[in-house]
Amino acid sequence: MQKFFYKINTLLRIFFFVVLLTFVIPSAVNFCFAFELNKTKIHNKKIINNKIKNLEVNKKNNTKIEINQLEDYLKLVVAEEMPAYFEIEALKAQAVASRSYAVKNYNGKDLKELYQAYSDIEKLKEKWNNDFDKYYKKICFAVDSTKGQIIKYNNDVALAVFHSTSAGVTQNSEDVWKNELPYLKSVDSYDDINALNFVSYKTFKISDICQKINKKFETDINKNNFENNFKVSIKSNSGYIKKLKICEKDISAMEFRMLLDLRSTNFEFYLDKDNSQITFKTKGYGHGVGMSQYGAHYMAKKGFNYVDILKHYYSGVHIEKMDIKK
Repeated sequence: MQKFFYKINTLLRIFFFVVLLTFVIPSAVNFCFAFELNKTKIHNKKIINNKIKNLEVNKKNNTKIEINQLEDYLKLVVAEEMPAYFEIEALKAQAVASRSYAVKNYNGKDLKELYQAYSDIEKLKEKWNNDFDKYYKKICFAVDSTKGQIIKYNNDVALAVFHSTSAGVTQNSEDVWKNELPYLKSVDSYDDINALNFVSYKTFKISDICQKINKKFETDINKNNFENNFKVSIKSNSGYIKKLKICEKDISAMEFRMLLDLRSTNFEFYLDKDNSQITFKTKGYGHGVGMSQYGAHYMAKKGFNYVDILKHYYSGVHIEKMDIKK
């Protein structure tokens, strides 16, 4: 009898063990797995719900912009504004400067209306040809590695203007435009003299230039009185021309530059012997205020990083992440 109960007890233990292996443990495992999976789904849902959607970019008019839209826009701006073969730290500096300029000027309209050069993928493929993948990845890296970073002076986004090439030194903002901005001050940019086409020449017939000047500025200059009525009136400390005196009228050098499509306002001019032609010799390219793009390239070649570059060309600024709104 005792052996019989022992066998029954053994069989019951085996039965319960089989039931445990077949039903209980798999159910418990499935429950735990489902619980963890549900936790993961909930966690991911929170991440998705908390994904940054909007970015306040202009406190004055409270306009907002989708952050990914801004970053995608910047890739096509940097690709057009700066040569892709430039040093990566220069491209990063350009990305931060262009982002700051966009943030400063954005008013809720199309980003393409912000007066920055802008391209598209098809044009870049045509421009770069077989180097498209290499250069586009490089541009994307420059933008992505500085994502959300802008230039600030005190608590305000800086007006981060830039130009191609200085004349060896940049200009104060007030020497070009009306407003004096404390971070847009003249700084040295010596290596710009190594830039492509740093010096350029442009020649006009005196009759043609007189016609343009008289139409634009309502003067009465001609071949016979040109030499005595075309003078440099005011130069900035950095060597750029601010004002010309034409027939006793003060003329903005910037307006004159635009009229003749000169590369900069840092120029000299020479008349030929019979006063039939005039040649302008210009140094640099662009308005000369803020960051010199070629200067940034040469600084990067010397080992300076993008923050060093930006702090050199924009006096007293700091770089920080944008104020993100969830």
